[in-house]
Amino acid sequence: MKIDSEKKQFSLITAYLLASANALIIGLSFSFGKVAVTQAGPVDSLAFRFVIAFALCFAYARLKEIHPNFGWKNSLRLLPMALCFPVGFFAFQGLGFLFATSGEAGILAAMGPIFTAIIAAVFIKERYNLIQSLSILLSVAGVIYIAVQQGASLDNVAGITLLLLSALAGAIYAVSNRVLVRSFSSFEIAYFLMLVGAVAFSLASFVQHAVYGTFSTMFVPFSDMTFTVAILYLSLFPSLLATLFVSLALKRLTSAGLTIFLNLSTVISIFVGYFWLGEPVHAYHLIGTAMILAGVVGTNALGKKIDRKNP
Repeated sequence: MKIDSEKKQFSLITAYLLASANALIIGLSFSFGKVAVTQAGPVDSLAFRFVIAFALCFAYARLKEIHPNFGWKNSLRLLPMALCFPVGFFAFQGLGFLFATSGEAGILAAMGPIFTAIIAAVFIKERYNLIQSLSILLSVAGVIYIAVQQGASLDNVAGITLLLLSALAGAIYAVSNRVLVRSFSSFEIAYFLMLVGAVAFSLASFVQHAVYGTFSTMFVPFSDMTFTVAILYLSLFPSLLATLFVSLALKRLTSAGLTIFLNLSTVISIFVGYFWLGEPVHAYHLIGTAMILAGVVGTNALGKKIDRKNP
Protein backbone atom coordinates (compact mmCIF):
# COMPACT_ATOMS: atom_id res chain seq x y z
CA MET A 1 0.00 0.00 0.00
CA LYS A 2 1.40 3.42 -0.95
CA ILE A 3 1.67 6.33 1.45
CA ASP A 4 -0.79 8.49 -0.51
CA SER A 5 -3.61 5.99 -0.12
CA GLU A 6 -3.08 5.73 3.63
CA LYS A 7 -2.83 9.51 4.08
CA LYS A 8 -6.30 9.92 2.60
CA GLN A 9 -7.78 7.69 5.28
CA PHE A 10 -7.27 10.05 8.24
CA SER A 11 -6.83 13.73 9.01
CA LEU A 12 -4.02 15.58 10.75
CA ILE A 13 -6.15 15.67 13.91
CA THR A 14 -6.37 11.88 13.77
CA ALA A 15 -2.58 11.73 13.53
CA TYR A 16 -2.35 13.84 16.69
CA LEU A 17 -4.80 11.51 18.43
CA LEU A 18 -2.77 8.49 17.36
CA ALA A 19 0.40 10.10 18.71
CA SER A 20 -1.33 10.90 22.02
CA ALA A 21 -2.70 7.36 22.32
CA ASN A 22 0.80 6.04 21.67
CA ALA A 23 2.18 8.17 24.51
CA LEU A 24 -0.48 6.82 26.89
CA ILE A 25 0.28 3.23 25.88
CA ILE A 26 4.02 3.71 26.36
CA GLY A 27 3.50 5.43 29.71
CA LEU A 28 1.47 2.51 31.03
CA SER A 29 3.85 -0.07 29.56
CA PHE A 30 6.66 0.75 31.99
CA SER A 31 4.69 -0.59 34.94
CA PHE A 32 3.39 -3.64 33.05
CA GLY A 33 6.93 -4.31 31.85
CA LYS A 34 8.24 -4.18 35.41
CA VAL A 35 5.66 -6.82 36.45
CA ALA A 36 6.52 -9.11 33.52
CA VAL A 37 10.30 -8.87 33.90
CA THR A 38 10.12 -9.47 37.65
CA GLN A 39 8.28 -12.79 37.20
CA ALA A 40 9.67 -14.19 33.94
CA GLY A 41 12.91 -12.32 33.36
CA PRO A 42 13.61 -9.98 30.45
CA VAL A 43 14.30 -12.62 27.79
CA ASP A 44 11.25 -14.80 28.32
CA SER A 45 8.89 -11.85 28.76
CA LEU A 46 10.08 -10.39 25.44
CA ALA A 47 9.75 -13.75 23.69
CA PHE A 48 6.20 -14.22 24.97
CA ARG A 49 5.03 -10.73 24.07
CA PHE A 50 6.36 -10.75 20.50
CA VAL A 51 5.25 -14.28 19.71
CA ILE A 52 1.74 -13.29 20.82
CA ALA A 53 1.96 -9.97 18.95
CA PHE A 54 3.05 -11.69 15.73
CA ALA A 55 0.31 -14.31 16.15
CA LEU A 56 -2.23 -11.49 16.33
CA CYS A 57 -0.69 -9.88 13.22
CA PHE A 58 -0.73 -13.17 11.35
CA ALA A 59 -4.33 -13.91 12.33
CA TYR A 60 -5.44 -10.44 11.21
CA ALA A 61 -3.62 -10.84 7.89
CA ARG A 62 -5.33 -14.17 7.25
CA LEU A 63 -8.72 -12.82 8.28
CA LYS A 64 -8.41 -9.81 5.96
CA GLU A 65 -6.68 -11.85 3.24
CA ILE A 66 -3.56 -9.68 3.42
CA HIS A 67 -0.45 -11.38 2.04
CA PRO A 68 2.75 -9.51 3.02
CA ASN A 69 5.53 -10.51 0.62
CA PHE A 70 8.77 -8.77 1.46
CA GLY A 71 11.41 -10.62 -0.55
CA TRP A 72 15.14 -10.24 0.05
CA LYS A 73 15.38 -6.66 -1.20
CA ASN A 74 12.59 -5.26 0.97
CA SER A 75 13.61 -7.39 3.94
CA LEU A 76 17.13 -5.95 3.81
CA ARG A 77 15.67 -2.44 3.71
CA LEU A 78 13.55 -3.08 6.80
CA LEU A 79 16.02 -5.23 8.77
CA PRO A 80 18.26 -2.42 10.15
CA MET A 81 15.18 -0.69 11.57
CA ALA A 82 13.97 -4.00 13.05
CA LEU A 83 17.33 -4.52 14.75
CA CYS A 84 16.85 -1.16 16.46
CA PHE A 85 13.18 -1.75 17.19
CA PRO A 86 12.06 -4.11 18.54
CA VAL A 87 15.32 -6.02 19.12
CA GLY A 88 17.66 -3.34 20.48
CA PHE A 89 15.00 -1.12 22.02
CA PHE A 90 13.22 -3.81 24.05
CA ALA A 91 16.34 -5.81 24.90
CA PHE A 92 17.98 -2.78 26.52
CA GLN A 93 14.69 -1.67 28.08
CA GLY A 94 13.94 -5.13 29.51
CA LEU A 95 17.38 -5.38 31.09
CA GLY A 96 17.07 -1.80 32.34
CA PHE A 97 13.89 -2.67 34.21
CA LEU A 98 15.99 -4.95 36.43
CA PHE A 99 17.89 -1.95 37.79
CA ALA A 100 15.46 1.00 37.60
CA THR A 101 11.94 1.84 38.74
CA SER A 102 9.20 2.40 36.18
CA GLY A 103 9.24 6.14 36.96
CA GLU A 104 12.97 6.36 36.27
CA ALA A 105 12.49 4.36 33.08
CA GLY A 106 9.87 6.82 31.91
CA ILE A 107 12.05 9.81 32.69
CA LEU A 108 15.07 8.38 30.89
CA ALA A 109 12.86 7.58 27.90
CA ALA A 110 12.60 11.36 27.48
CA MET A 111 16.10 11.17 25.99
CA GLY A 112 14.55 9.40 23.00
CA PRO A 113 13.07 12.55 21.45
CA ILE A 114 16.37 14.38 21.98
CA PHE A 115 18.26 11.64 20.16
CA THR A 116 15.56 11.68 17.49
CA ALA A 117 15.97 15.41 16.91
CA ILE A 118 19.75 15.10 16.57
CA ILE A 119 19.61 12.08 14.24
CA ALA A 120 16.85 13.68 12.16
CA ALA A 121 18.93 16.85 11.80
CA VAL A 122 21.92 14.86 10.56
CA PHE A 123 20.23 12.36 8.26
CA ILE A 124 16.99 13.96 7.04
CA LYS A 125 18.11 17.59 7.40
CA GLU A 126 15.75 18.91 10.08
CA ARG A 127 17.11 22.30 11.20
CA TYR A 128 16.82 23.96 14.63
CA ASN A 129 17.31 27.57 15.75
CA LEU A 130 19.18 28.76 18.86
CA ILE A 131 16.17 28.43 21.18
CA GLN A 132 15.56 24.89 20.05
CA SER A 133 19.23 23.97 20.44
CA LEU A 134 19.30 25.38 23.99
CA SER A 135 16.15 23.41 24.72
CA ILE A 136 17.94 20.19 23.79
CA LEU A 137 20.68 21.07 26.31
CA LEU A 138 18.02 21.75 28.96
CA SER A 139 16.56 18.29 28.49
CA VAL A 140 20.00 16.70 28.73
CA ALA A 141 20.63 18.68 31.93
CA GLY A 142 17.39 17.34 33.37
CA VAL A 143 18.47 13.74 32.74
CA ILE A 144 21.92 14.39 34.24
CA TYR A 145 20.31 16.02 37.29
CA ILE A 146 18.16 12.96 37.94
CA ALA A 147 21.10 10.59 37.48
CA VAL A 148 23.22 12.54 39.97
CA GLN A 149 20.39 12.56 42.51
CA GLN A 150 20.17 8.76 42.29
CA GLY A 151 23.53 8.46 44.03
CA ALA A 152 26.64 6.48 43.14
CA SER A 153 25.06 3.00 43.09
CA LEU A 154 26.58 0.79 40.40
CA ASP A 155 23.21 -0.86 39.83
CA ASN A 156 21.61 2.50 39.10
CA VAL A 157 24.37 3.41 36.68
CA ALA A 158 23.80 0.12 34.85
CA GLY A 159 20.07 0.76 34.65
CA ILE A 160 20.54 4.30 33.39
CA THR A 161 23.02 3.16 30.74
CA LEU A 162 20.74 0.39 29.47
CA LEU A 163 17.70 2.65 29.31
CA LEU A 164 19.64 5.35 27.47
CA LEU A 165 20.76 2.76 24.91
CA SER A 166 17.11 1.77 24.56
CA ALA A 167 16.19 5.40 23.93
CA LEU A 168 18.92 5.70 21.28
CA ALA A 169 17.68 2.59 19.49
CA GLY A 170 14.15 3.98 19.57
CA ALA A 171 15.34 7.27 18.07
CA ILE A 172 17.02 5.52 15.15
CA TYR A 173 13.82 3.54 14.64
CA ALA A 174 11.67 6.69 14.59
CA VAL A 175 13.79 8.40 11.94
CA SER A 176 14.06 5.20 9.87
CA ASN A 177 10.31 4.70 10.10
CA ARG A 178 9.75 8.28 8.92
CA VAL A 179 11.60 7.39 5.70
CA LEU A 180 10.29 3.84 5.18
CA VAL A 181 6.59 4.74 5.55
CA ARG A 182 6.95 6.23 2.07
CA SER A 183 7.51 2.76 0.64
CA PHE A 184 5.62 0.39 2.95
CA SER A 185 2.17 0.37 4.54
CA SER A 186 1.85 0.69 8.30
CA PHE A 187 0.66 -2.90 8.58
CA GLU A 188 3.58 -4.20 6.51
CA ILE A 189 6.02 -2.44 8.82
CA ALA A 190 4.28 -3.75 11.95
CA TYR A 191 4.09 -7.28 10.54
CA PHE A 192 7.81 -7.36 9.74
CA LEU A 193 8.85 -5.88 13.09
CA MET A 194 6.68 -8.31 15.07
CA LEU A 195 8.11 -11.22 13.05
CA VAL A 196 11.72 -10.19 13.68
CA GLY A 197 10.98 -9.63 17.37
CA ALA A 198 9.32 -13.03 17.74
CA VAL A 199 12.21 -14.84 16.05
CA ALA A 200 15.02 -12.94 17.81
CA PHE A 201 13.65 -13.13 21.34
CA SER A 202 12.43 -16.74 20.97
CA LEU A 203 15.92 -17.79 19.91
CA ALA A 204 17.41 -15.92 22.87
CA SER A 205 14.92 -17.60 25.22
CA PHE A 206 15.68 -21.04 23.77
CA VAL A 207 19.42 -20.56 24.21
CA GLN A 208 18.97 -19.35 27.79
CA HIS A 209 16.82 -22.33 28.79
CA ALA A 210 19.13 -24.75 26.98
CA VAL A 211 22.15 -23.42 28.90
CA TYR A 212 20.45 -23.57 32.31
CA GLY A 213 18.25 -26.62 31.64
CA THR A 214 15.06 -24.80 32.65
CA PHE A 215 12.65 -25.61 29.81
CA SER A 216 10.24 -27.14 32.32
CA THR A 217 9.77 -23.79 34.06
CA MET A 218 9.37 -21.66 30.94
CA PHE A 219 5.59 -21.29 31.17
CA VAL A 220 5.26 -21.30 34.96
CA PRO A 221 4.74 -17.50 35.14
CA PHE A 222 1.44 -17.87 33.26
CA SER A 223 -0.02 -19.51 36.38
CA ASP A 224 -0.07 -16.00 37.84
CA MET A 225 -2.98 -13.96 36.44
CA THR A 226 -1.12 -10.69 37.05
CA PHE A 227 1.70 -11.82 34.78
CA THR A 228 -0.73 -13.07 32.13
CA VAL A 229 -2.57 -9.76 32.03
CA ALA A 230 0.74 -7.87 31.85
CA ILE A 231 2.02 -9.97 28.93
CA LEU A 232 -1.26 -9.65 27.02
CA TYR A 233 -1.19 -5.88 27.49
CA LEU A 234 2.45 -5.67 26.37
CA SER A 235 1.75 -7.85 23.34
CA LEU A 236 -1.32 -6.03 22.07
CA PHE A 237 -0.64 -2.42 23.02
CA PRO A 238 3.04 -1.29 23.21
CA SER A 239 4.28 -4.04 20.89
CA LEU A 240 1.64 -4.14 18.14
CA LEU A 241 -0.76 -1.19 18.33
CA ALA A 242 1.90 1.36 19.28
CA THR A 243 3.95 0.28 16.25
CA LEU A 244 0.94 0.77 14.00
CA PHE A 245 0.09 4.13 15.60
CA VAL A 246 3.64 5.45 15.17
CA SER A 247 3.84 4.40 11.52
CA LEU A 248 0.44 5.93 10.76
CA ALA A 249 1.19 9.16 12.62
CA LEU A 250 4.55 9.52 10.87
CA LYS A 251 2.73 9.61 7.54
CA ARG A 252 1.30 12.98 8.60
CA LEU A 253 3.80 14.23 11.22
CA THR A 254 7.55 14.76 11.13
CA SER A 255 9.75 12.67 13.41
CA ALA A 256 10.42 15.79 15.50
CA GLY A 257 6.71 16.62 15.71
CA LEU A 258 5.91 13.19 17.05
CA THR A 259 8.38 13.60 19.93
CA ILE A 260 6.19 16.21 21.63
CA PHE A 261 3.52 13.62 22.28
CA LEU A 262 5.93 10.85 23.25
CA ASN A 263 7.08 12.84 26.26
CA LEU A 264 3.61 12.64 27.79
CA SER A 265 4.57 9.04 28.60
CA THR A 266 7.19 10.31 31.05
CA VAL A 267 4.62 11.95 33.31
CA ILE A 268 2.22 9.02 32.93
CA SER A 269 4.87 6.46 33.93
CA ILE A 270 5.81 8.37 37.08
CA PHE A 271 2.28 8.60 38.38
CA VAL A 272 1.37 5.04 37.37
CA GLY A 273 4.46 3.84 39.22
CA TYR A 274 3.38 5.85 42.27
CA PHE A 275 -0.31 4.89 42.38
CA TRP A 276 -0.07 1.28 41.15
CA LEU A 277 3.34 -0.04 42.21
CA GLY A 278 3.82 2.19 45.24
CA GLU A 279 7.13 3.52 43.96
CA PRO A 280 8.34 6.76 45.56
CA VAL A 281 8.31 10.04 43.68
CA HIS A 282 10.88 12.50 44.98
CA ALA A 283 11.29 16.20 44.38
CA TYR A 284 14.21 15.57 42.03
CA HIS A 285 11.93 13.39 39.87
CA LEU A 286 9.55 16.31 39.46
CA ILE A 287 12.27 18.93 38.93
CA GLY A 288 14.12 16.77 36.40
CA THR A 289 10.89 15.90 34.61
CA ALA A 290 9.99 19.59 34.31
CA MET A 291 13.41 20.34 32.84
CA ILE A 292 13.17 17.48 30.35
CA LEU A 293 9.65 18.31 29.22
CA ALA A 294 10.37 22.03 28.94
CA GLY A 295 13.46 21.29 26.89
CA VAL A 296 11.75 18.89 24.52
CA VAL A 297 8.76 21.20 24.01
CA GLY A 298 11.20 24.01 23.30
CA THR A 299 13.10 21.81 20.87
CA ASN A 300 9.98 21.11 18.85
CA ALA A 301 7.56 23.96 19.45
CA LEU A 302 9.52 27.20 19.99
CA GLY A 303 11.19 29.44 17.45
CA LYS A 304 10.78 29.24 13.72
CA LYS A 305 9.20 26.23 12.18
CA ILE A 306 11.65 23.43 11.50
CA ASP A 307 12.82 23.48 7.92
CA ARG A 308 12.76 19.84 6.96
CA LYS A 309 13.78 18.59 3.58
CA ASN A 310 11.94 15.56 2.30
CA PRO A 311 13.88 12.41 3.16
